[in-house]
Amino acid sequence: MAMTKLSPTDLQQFQAIFRALDEWFKSEMRKLYRTPDKGQGLLMGFPIWGQKYLDRMLKYFIASILAKENLAALRGRCRIVFFVPEDTDIPLYLSQRALKPLGLEPQIITIPQSVMEEEPKSVMNKYWILGTAQNLMIQMAGWSGMAFHMAQPDHIFNADPGAGYFANLFRLGEKHEAICQLGITAAEAGAAPEIDGWRQPDGSLAVPSRSLGDIGWRHLHKQMLPGIMNGPRHIPEGHPPTFWTGWQGREELHLYSCHMNPAWLSPRLCALAPTRIPATVDSELPAFIPGDFYVPTVEDGLTFIEISDDAKWDLPKHPTFEDFSLQCWSTIKFDDAYMPYFKRVSKFPIHPQGKWMTDEAIGIAHGELVANIWAERDRSALRFCRTLDASRLK
Repeated sequence: MAMTKLSPTDLQQFQAIFRALDEWFKSEMRKLYRTPDKGQGLLMGFPIWGQKYLDRMLKYFIASILAKENLAALRGRCRIVFFVPEDTDIPLYLSQRALKPLGLEPQIITIPQSVMEEEPKSVMNKYWILGTAQNLMIQMAGWSGMAFHMAQPDHIFNADPGAGYFANLFRLGEKHEAICQLGITAAEAGAAPEIDGWRQPDGSLAVPSRSLGDIGWRHLHKQMLPGIMNGPRHIPEGHPPTFWTGWQGREELHLYSCHMNPAWLSPRLCALAPTRIPATVDSELPAFIPGDFYVPTVEDGLTFIEISDDAKWDLPKHPTFEDFSLQCWSTIKFDDAYMPYFKRVSKFPIHPQGKWMTDEAIGIAHGELVANIWAERDRSALRFCRTLDASRLK
């Protein structure tokens, strides 16, 4: 999740929700330390409130994990946690129906009213709630001896014949302690009819990797369009609004970002994990992954897309490279530890394209982009400090 830099005024505005989140997190940690430390497999989950996201979760996330290839991998070694407001009726509904084929009831953690009262006051507050929940889940995974996967209610996972996303994830998890990857966001209005074409008689979704990726690419959400660097979706003028960039090859997208999705954090990494509340885990990867990490290849069979509607935020391109560099560096707190993530390509499968850049040309172009951002670092830091000084004088 790429965020704009926060001024002292912004931080003051967030003090109320930060206090409420801190109290909630400490309360849940006290409960955790009183529970048995046993578990196996993979822990994942997310906050969920509002009918739109409940419907989307059932239609896409749960439908794709219930595809037979994913279901076979997850049954008996998966724990799903939902964070819901105190006054919701979601727990009963999910427990009775949605996850019954997995042979489990989701673990339900309630979000205090003191937190939910703050949620509508800023567009950022939902991300602070999400980040607190993710931090708590990593602590839960570490306490139980489980791995962690960062999921969202609007994610769809591939299910190729013989091996779905999660079978491949478990296989790779035996070799790698940390697995990070990137996906793309599709506009629901255009993508949904094609996705429904892969719906099975039992309601599950079994979309092969390359077909899933291609649906996302052809219906790419407006949020991602300014970050596309070449090809038919490329917007010529200006520079990307964030450090997320995508390059179009012949039958793969080459995706780059300092904020990658942690698809797998091993039980050991979860047990050693610090807390970074209220930040989301993808925005604090160096804290959770002290060593190297693996980025899956297309052949590894780990493809996911996100489904969003037009209400999701989007940003215009920056008019100058200096503005782009300032956005990049301020978002990662001018910390060198994030740059290895921006240098690693996450390849994403699509159907063959009529025009494309070669892998070699993409590598050279992205390498030059990284070098230019490095060269601009000191000037970006100076501009950032001047911005802070100006905001304090207001």
